[in-house]
Amino acid sequence: MRMLPAKPPFPFQLALVVFGLMELALLVRSSQAAQPTTDPAEVQALYAIFDRWGLDRPGGGGDPCPDVDVVAKLNSSIMFESYDQAILCNCSYAQSTTCHVIGLKLQRKDVLGRIPEELANLTYLQNLYLDRNYLTGPLPPFIGNLSAMRRLSLSGNALSGTVPRELGNLNELILLGLGTNNFSGPLPPELGSSSSLQHLYVDSNGFSGKLPSTFAQLSNMTTFWAFDNNLSGKIPHFMGSWTKLTTL
Repeated sequence: MRMLPAKPPFPFQLALVVFGLMELALLVRSSQAAQPTTDPAEVQALYAIFDRWGLDRPGGGGDPCPDVDVVAKLNSSIMFESYDQAILCNCSYAQSTTCHVIGLKLQRKDVLGRIPEELANLTYLQNLYLDRNYLTGPLPPFIGNLSAMRRLSLSGNALSGTVPRELGNLNELILLGLGTNNFSGPLPPELGSSSSLQHLYVDSNGFSGKLPSTFAQLSNMTTFWAFDNNLSGKIPHFMGSWTKLTTL
């Protein structure tokens, strides 16, 4: 006669159910707790920048990067371009637990003074638009350390001095807007190292001297504005090698 296996006692079955419910609760809690947060150093940098310029802190003084759904909607150049004030975040770092600021836009906000040194802490920055404000002083060399930068637009301010040669370190740069400022001196030859550069606006300044011969390396150039300056010499022959140029 074959013996049937005995059923586990009821308390044991109950314990299994309770254990399963506890596991499920932990999973739900961990999924809820997995909302990404912005790098604290970048949060403090943004706070300092906005405080310095008398603007309300982004995120109402909380996390400046919005929730994941909003980030997904803003994470496109089209949406970013449609705002005068915007912060663009990428929250896919560290298995989607950390956000980094990749875009900052403060156009027509009447901000005064120098470019704040706290910008140096936004090391993931790819897009920086500070056009049409009242910024003064030099363009700080630390901008050249923001190696992820792709679009840097500072047109329509009162920035002065020479353009730092460190900008030549921005190998990913595709747009540089320096028009309508008070820059002077020669254009730095090091800019010729920014081989990805497509749009260069240096119009309405006090630049002098010849266009650097290193600009021959800017083979991706499509737009070049240099009018209303004190440039001298002939139009260089190397412009003939800018085969993608559409606006001169």
